[in-house]
This record gives sequence, C-alpha cells and structure tokens, in this order.
Amino acid sequence: MNVEIIPATTSDAESMVAMQQQAFKRLYDIYQDEGSPYLRGTDEINVWLELPNWRVYKILADGVPCGGVSFCERKGMPGVYYLARIYVIPKLHGKGIASTAILLCEETVANANLWTLDFPVNEVANRRCYEKAGYTDTGERRDQSNGAITLAYMEKQILSFRDAKRHISNPIIQELLAASTFEPTHEKMAAKTDEIRQDDSRELFIWVENGYICGVCGFIAHPDHVEILNIAVAENTRSRGYGSAMITALRDKFGTDIHAETDDNAVGFYQKCGFETTEIYKQYGNDKYRRWVCVLSIQGKSSLTIRPVECEQDFVTMLAIESAVATHGNPLVYTSRPSHLVFDRYLYGNGSQDIFTYGKLVVKDDVDIGYVLAYLAYPDETEFVVRLLPQYTKFYTETVKYVEDLFSHKRKLTLITNDLNTSLCEALTRNKFVRGDEERWQSGLDLTEFNETEVIWQDEKISCLTESDLDSRVTYADIPTGKTITRDMYETLIASKYYNAALDYVIRSTSTNEFIGFVTWWVDENSQTAILEPVACLPDYRRRGIMKRALIFGLNELKRRGLRYAYVSTSIHNEKSQPLYQAVGFRKIGTACRWVKEIT
Repeated sequence: MNVEIIPATTSDAESMVAMQQQAFKRLYDIYQDEGSPYLRGTDEINVWLELPNWRVYKILADGVPCGGVSFCERKGMPGVYYLARIYVIPKLHGKGIASTAILLCEETVANANLWTLDFPVNEVANRRCYEKAGYTDTGERRDQSNGAITLAYMEKQILSFRDAKRHISNPIIQELLAASTFEPTHEKMAAKTDEIRQDDSRELFIWVENGYICGVCGFIAHPDHVEILNIAVAENTRSRGYGSAMITALRDKFGTDIHAETDDNAVGFYQKCGFETTEIYKQYGNDKYRRWVCVLSIQGKSSLTIRPVECEQDFVTMLAIESAVATHGNPLVYTSRPSHLVFDRYLYGNGSQDIFTYGKLVVKDDVDIGYVLAYLAYPDETEFVVRLLPQYTKFYTETVKYVEDLFSHKRKLTLITNDLNTSLCEALTRNKFVRGDEERWQSGLDLTEFNETEVIWQDEKISCLTESDLDSRVTYADIPTGKTITRDMYETLIASKYYNAALDYVIRSTSTNEFIGFVTWWVDENSQTAILEPVACLPDYRRRGIMKRALIFGLNELKRRGLRYAYVSTSIHNEKSQPLYQAVGFRKIGTACRWVKEIT
C-alpha cells in the first residue's frame, strides 16, 4: 500500500472532519471526553492552517484520502515538534498507515531535535503504532477532562547529525553548501545541487542543535573509508566545535578512515581534528595550486561508546548501575544514590522527560557499564556527572574523553567529584581538567553506630506527605535548592513507581497546622543506603530544634528498616546547615571540588 501525505487546504476541512469523526467515535463513546477530536469541527482545522508553526496534511492510501495528521513546532522551543493529531478511518486500521504517515511528517522538517505526542493510556493499538514509528514512553501520565481520560506521553529523539539530502533545497542548507564551494554562483550552486540529488552515492548530513541547522557535511561512504566532499558551519555558530563534532560523528557512524582534500584556508581545521596532512600540487589550466590530502586513521577503534537514554528501561538500567556502585563501592566515598536520580529526573529542569535529553549510557561490548548526565548549564557550558560500575572504573579516562568529544562545541566542561574517588580524579587529570576550589560539603553516617533516640515533639508534628500538603510543599520547594517546581512535576513524581523509595515527610504546627518544613529521604534497599534530599525549614521556625528532631525521627526509621549508611550533601558555603547535620551524627567525607576544562 502506497502511503503519502499532502498539505491540506481550507477546501479539505469538511472531508477531513468527516474522517476524523469516524476515527474518534469509538474513543468518545468510551471516555465521553469533552476534549475529544470527535467533537471538533472545521474551525479548528482552519485556525491551524492560518498558524505559521502548524502543518496540516491529508493522508492518502493508494491515492485515496483516508485520514489526516496535524503537528506544530512548539512556541519558544525551536526543534521540538508536537504531533497533535493523527487519524485513519476505521476500515483501514492495522495496515501501518498511521505509523508510515508519522515518519513522512518527520521527513518534512529539517530542524527537529525532538518529537512528542500523547494518547489515551489504555489504547494498546495506539501505543504499538507509535512504537513502530520509533517513539518511547516517557512514563509521564496526566488526567484530562476531570479524570475522564488519562494520557500517556511518548517522544522520539532525533539525532543531531542526520541525513538531510531530501532537504537540500532548504535555504539554510543551500547557504552552508555555498560556504564550502569555490566561487558559488547561482549557476554553479544549481548544478551542484542537482549533482548531489541525482548521485545515489553522495550523502548529505546536517548538524542540528536546539532547532537550528548549524552545519552541513557532504561525503561518500566507500567500503574502506569515508570521503568528505564538503563541510561547513553556519557563520554565527563557528568556533563552537560543530565542525569537529561532525567529524567525530562520521568516525563513530562508520568506524573507518576519513579522507578529505582541501586548500590552505581549511587545512588547519583538519589538522586540529587529528588528520595527517600531505601537501600536493594540482594543475588547473595553466596554473598550479597547492592542495592538501587529509587522512584520519581509525586504528584499534574502541569498543566503548555512549548512547542516549531513550526509554524507560534505560532509566531503570541507570538506577541499577547506581545501586551497584553504592553496593560494591567504598562506603566512605560519597556518590548519589539510585533514588537521587529519581529526584533529579522529576524535579529538575522541565520535569520527567528531560532525562531523555541529558542522560547517556556508557556501553562496552554491548554491555551497559555506566551512565553520564550532561546538563547544559549555560549556552557554552556543560556540567556532567559520570558513573561507572566498580569493575569498569579503568575506563573513566576514555569515558571522559567521549564526553569531551560529544560536547566539543561547548567552551567549558565542568564536573564535581570527591577527591576520594581517585579513579575519576586521575582520569580528569589525564584529560587535562583543572581541579578548582571545594564546592560541596559531603557527609555520611554509619547507621550501625547510630543509637535510636526518642523524639520529644513540642508544638510540631511530622507525617508523610498527603494531597493536602502538596501546595505548600511546592510553594517552598525553592528554599533548599533555589529552583522552583510545579505541582504537575510533583504529582508526576508521586504517580511514578519510583516514588515508593521516598520517605517524604512534612512538618506542621500542632496548634495552628501551619506548614513548617519538609524532609525527604530516598532509600535504596539493595545497597542499604539512603540519601537526604531535600530538607527545608521556613525562616520563622528556625533555631528551635525542629529540624534536628525531624532528622532524628528519619534516622530512627532508616535504622529500623535495616539500612547501613545515610548521606547528605550541601554547598560548602552553607555553614548554617552543616552544624545541624553534624549534630545528628553526619561526618564530612573527603573534599568535593569542581573540575573544569576550557575548550579552545
């Protein structure tokens, strides 16, 4: 069956609404959802057709209209696309039309980094369709129409370095091709475009970041090497490492030598990327010109790679790695714990789906041996966390180098680690990172040496977080971290299966029921460890011993559960909280400094 999508016009609106009603009637009968597309008319389609960031297509199967699809680029989020609606008439369900149409939609845009969609969580056929198109479940769930329907969210990450031959006429790509062409006249560019389009052996890839086309690379993949024919970076993004990032991507994609020929102006770029260069002379008419043959040899290619965290199972793998590090590593070395990853995932940045942007898995010989969290702290800076299983710590040097290659377009890489983590510190030194000042006060408590203490409460009470506490918990979430969160983010955390690891306490006044503060412990039963993150007390209730009593209450519970170690970390400059932690038995562990590498 031949499936195609064709841009819709206002004259198509009525027929598309008729197909839409056929497709969504069954779901409307089940859920009685007031937001159902079954209830929408031509006005919605006509509005979408007027919006510059929206696209509406008819779906045809063997030339006959059978459905529709609509998507948009999120406002203020270049490169992030939302698949708002796709439908096929019922008699053609199960024939792969919808999943094919989704892939065709993706091919219409050159600058996508991420595609997102949502669907009724109980609709298994929908899920299979989206999975067939390469989408993965984010784990996020939201109720709609007063709980009448629960939506599941899926997404698809698009590689930064990707095939763009079909988009060769894109003005930005044409501009980049011209930048790598000698005397790019209109006639010469038209001929070059036709040559690339018609020659099946010629590949054209682009580098896209944050929705912007930053570079282009044309090449031929020969059996024993890749031949670069042209490479260029957008003028406003030069000196950020995108050119070298494309070279690295070619190396990782094909795993073979890379060849290029260039002139005096560009030879320095190839030399900087590690190419061996040889001077040659070529005759053009009566003149001789100096050229350079550039070769990057890939010998003994490493079996170590880094891949993105793409699905929920990958996140589960990260948790297992962290648990193994906590179980088999040195308990005197402070690291985060599995549940700390959960806290970061749901309450950092924009929420739970961000992990699929900044999370990476380290793979050796098809085995996941570690992970990397790479936070884009600032436009030109990446802060990262790296963790390897204890038996693979010898690969820290190579892993850090991979991170550096991955983010070579950034000007600075930073990482905070404890000096007691000697393997990682040695790897950072070998990779020319510079150790800075102490930044975190990291501490631990051996619960086998902790004596349970009766807590005598005064005018306060402690209890597990409930629905009635949520607004206050969210309102004051920025006290310990300086970062605000939303109620939706916290509700998503609570709804996740990972929240079972949290001992999430709130403290209120016994007499007035006013909110005083909160204490959250994250428990990892496998490693018998727990981490305190976060803890906060409202200013009016400080210096009354309330938080000390709350911490002792939590430590008593951890000991009763048979846990072995508890950990907490705070800023080295937070001199008010450190005495509190020391008062209940925490002791400082090592020296945690920020390591920095400036990329020139």
